[in-house]
Amino acid sequence: MTKSTKIILMIFLITIISFSGMLIFTNSSEKDSNAPDISAGIPDDEKDPSNNGGNGEGDSGGENEDPTRIDEEHKITNNQEYAYKLVNKNTRNILFVGTDKSNGIYDTIGVINIDEKKQQTKVIMFPRDIYVDYSDKIKEQITKLEPNYWKVRGVYRINNLHNIGRMLKYEDGNQGQWSINFLNAYLKEVYDIECEAYVKVNTKGFVDLVDLFGGVDINVPIRMEYDDPYQDLHINLMPGNQHLNGKQAEGFVRFRNNNSKSIEIGDFERKQNQMDFMEAFFKQKANFLNLAKANDLYKTISQNIATNITASGYTRYVKLFKKSSDQKYEIEKYTIEGEGCSIRGDYYVKITTLSN
Repeated sequence: MTKSTKIILMIFLITIISFSGMLIFTNSSEKDSNAPDISAGIPDDEKDPSNNGGNGEGDSGGENEDPTRIDEEHKITNNQEYAYKLVNKNTRNILFVGTDKSNGIYDTIGVINIDEKKQQTKVIMFPRDIYVDYSDKIKEQITKLEPNYWKVRGVYRINNLHNIGRMLKYEDGNQGQWSINFLNAYLKEVYDIECEAYVKVNTKGFVDLVDLFGGVDINVPIRMEYDDPYQDLHINLMPGNQHLNGKQAEGFVRFRNNNSKSIEIGDFERKQNQMDFMEAFFKQKANFLNLAKANDLYKTISQNIATNITASGYTRYVKLFKKSSDQKYEIEKYTIEGEGCSIRGDYYVKITTLSN
């Protein structure tokens, strides 16, 4: 593969990684008191291999001796079906997830849909608090492995769904990892999205990637000022059009409130900032084919992602990305709709379904 081909592919992956990374940074900046204790029922060797960097290609270990397959009679959910059509048939769907090293949950879950017929790229985001209404079949099998698992706070959230897949050694699918297979099966069942590829990212590398591409121009909507010495997080951005380096970009996508909390933004406003950053990054850097950066870029990426995109698949994605860039596909941003609620004292988002 030539350096120019590698660069085009890497920019495509970076677009995903930059969006994943900024959301991971945002969530890891605040410790969630309701985050599930995913260590219950999951041995140490079941931890996500991508958390250590590199291309972890499979789950290891596990308690369930017999791999799980769910047929039509025993689905993952109790017939949860999202109310709206998200993607068209015969389009490409790439799953991207971001892992949080501190507790192993997936703090970022999204899908990039590329529709060549409509000349459109759609970024679909799944709020991490989405409530998964597991079927009795799934609950029974997990209870056999860990009798008290369902009493743990937060285990019904979508960002803990992959751990259920690992415990079950879930094999339906061809993604090579039980966790990804299970997440893909859920996306297909509930949202009718079938992902052919995935990219899994850890938190490291976001700042270096932004700096490697020379920073990003973006409009900062409000005064952003925040200091957290414990996390080495120092945000000091003035409102208006700014050119942000890596550390500044990290602050932009992580900002939620100032120290006194006299300035606070909600989750939707924060997600808008993150989507604006992703769009700016994509538009400004998609054609930044600086071959001198190829080796550094490849090294940075390879240390921080895991993917099932094979060598033979690279060419297909390079052509697809180049086409979307050359023809200036429209970029649409969409967040799954739902209503916040409290279930057994935990906050969840119940998605809008066909039945409600």
